Parts: sequence; structure tokens; C-alpha cells
Amino acid sequence: MLEKKGSNEGTGQPLILGRNFYEWSVKRDISPRFKDTKTKGNSVPTDKKYGKEAEEMAGKAVDNYVKFKKEYHLLIDSDHDKETLKKRAVSEAKRRQGEGLDVQLTLSTWSDEGGQLWKVGRLHQVIIPVDGVADTLVIKTAEFFLDHGSRWSKLTLVGKDAFSDDEGGGGGGGDSGGSGGGGLFGGEVQGSQET
Repeated sequence: MLEKKGSNEGTGQPLILGRNFYEWSVKRDISPRFKDTKTKGNSVPTDKKYGKEAEEMAGKAVDNYVKFKKEYHLLIDSDHDKETLKKRAVSEAKRRQGEGLDVQLTLSTWSDEGGQLWKVGRLHQVIIPVDGVADTLVIKTAEFFLDHGSRWSKLTLVGKDAFSDDEGGGGGGGDSGGSGGGGLFGGEVQGSQET
């Protein structure tokens, strides 16, 4: 089994119900997501920065999809500043947003239309109308099976922001164009600094 760890691997073909896969499951779960993700940490004191300025720093990210008050607090070790704490809060919120949608597909091939093995980290537009999925997702894991002369693969895809390190707001998709933004599990993550 291959599992997502590194950078994105570009965009692949659309995966459409009835055309590319014969078995699927869709899991939507809001439980990993929080309205406010707050990070707290400190920096190494120096002659120029010490006391409250070095020891009481925080960052915050807001997931606008979650409409009720639900907070996640994360204490960060090591040397940080307000900007890195904000980035960590945004990254954590986007990772949790991406985990809110999990799609598993079973395909009769090991490779895409171009003859390349399914690649972990590659983005694909997934269209499953009966489950309301029309999202750009990233392959998190790819499993390849060979059994008595038949072969098949199983892909697990999650929201493209699950592995995102950038700071911009990000929608989880839901539009038929596949570019993200405001679908069933969309919503924007915004970051801010706290004092």
C-alpha cells in the first residue's frame, strides 16, 4: 500500500461513477472539524524579546463551515513566533477540513488512462452524483491487488486541503467545475494572530 506523505503530484483524469470504478463508499464526517483552532506557544527568550512578548503568543484559524462554537486548542513546543503559530493553526484546520470527506473507490485497473500507476498525491475530480460528490480530491492511499489472474486497485481520496501547507482560504469542493469552494463540505479557513 502506498500512502500520501510528500508534495502534490499534479492533476489526473476525472473519476466518474459508471465510467472508472465499480465500487465506492463515501464517508462524510464533521467531527474532526472545529469552528476555532487555536495554537499557543512561546519563543526562546533573548535580550531583546523576553517575558510576556516571548512567552504568551497564540495563533488562530476559523473554519466558517462549522456554525456552532467548537474549539480545538493545540500547545506547540519549540521556538515560534506569532506568524508561525498562525500558520500552524491554519494548517491544522485545513487538515481537519480535508479529513471531513473520505471516498474509497475500487477500480478494475492498476493504472489511469495514460497507462501510469495510480499515484498517491495526485488530484482527481471525483463525480458520484448519487452521493452528492463533485469534488477535487487527492489520493491518500493506493492499494494494488492480484488474485488468481485478476487484478484491481483500491484508492482512498480525501479533501485536497488535507495535506495543504499554504495559508490561503480553501474550499473543499462541491462544484461541478472541480475547483473547490463551498460544496457540501466546503467552507473557508481563515487565520489570525492572537495576543
